[in-house]
This record gives sequence, C-alpha cells and structure tokens, in this order.
Amino acid sequence: MDSKKNSESSDSSDASETNGGTYEVENIIADRYNRGTHEFRIRWLGYPPDADTWEPEDSLVTNNKQYD
Repeated sequence: MDSKKNSESSDSSDASETNGGTYEVENIIADRYNRGTHEFRIRWLGYPPDADTWEPEDSLVTNNKQYD
C-alpha cells in the first residue's frame, strides 16, 4: 500500500478507500521515532495485519477524534 493521506476512523466497517484516494484507519497499533520523525503503525480498515504500514505523523489526516 502506498503512503497516502490517511483518514482515521473506527466507526465504519466498509471498504477502506474513501473519496479522494484516502484510506481509513482501523487502528493505530504502535508509534515510534524514526530519524527524528514521529511515525505510527497503521492497521488499515479492510486489510489484514500483514498490510500494516509505518506512516509519518504529518501524512495522517484526522477527523478530530482523539487517539492514544
């Protein structure tokens, strides 16, 4: 899965790609700092765990929900 602008949502169980080529996040699995960049391990909605990816914080778009 290519790194794209992402939308965090845990309310929907439909297909993961939304309008505009963004993907919905099922869950944030972990976070880390890699070369000074804060990254999140993302579980994509509608994709298996082996499709999880590390995404930089600045590439994520939220829908104003809080995440831990």
